[in-house]
Amino acid sequence: MLTEIAIDASTIVALYTPEEHSEWVRRVLGGHVKFHILDLTPYEVINALWVKTCVLKELSEGEFKETAREVWKFIDKLCLIHSHKEVRERSLNISIKYALTIYDSSYIALAQNLNMKLATTDVKLFEKLKETPLY
Repeated sequence: MLTEIAIDASTIVALYTPEEHSEWVRRVLGGHVKFHILDLTPYEVINALWVKTCVLKELSEGEFKETAREVWKFIDKLCLIHSHKEVRERSLNISIKYALTIYDSSYIALAQNLNMKLATTDVKLFEKLKETPLY
């Protein structure tokens, strides 16, 4: 059954660049038709691509620009963008209670607000969540 899922920036990066969890991302996202993200997500994704280009030298300038365009198409066509205002109070509470970054807490809050799963390739976050009711 095709459904909706919340995704973070790491998931989109892994969808468009070779990463350890890229195959997993393709499998997971392939079963969904709509993706929920936060308003800051596009900037987080493009910043990660910039790091892969300018710092890590994994992408050429042309690959960076083309990948950014593909990401924007994906976001424009398949993603529903939610305002940070929808998650800010809940994300503060989550960040303090579970000692998580505000970025991670914001995505968790989004998934909770929408009563759906969150896809992430952030292994450290995944490991922290395993021992909480957030898992």
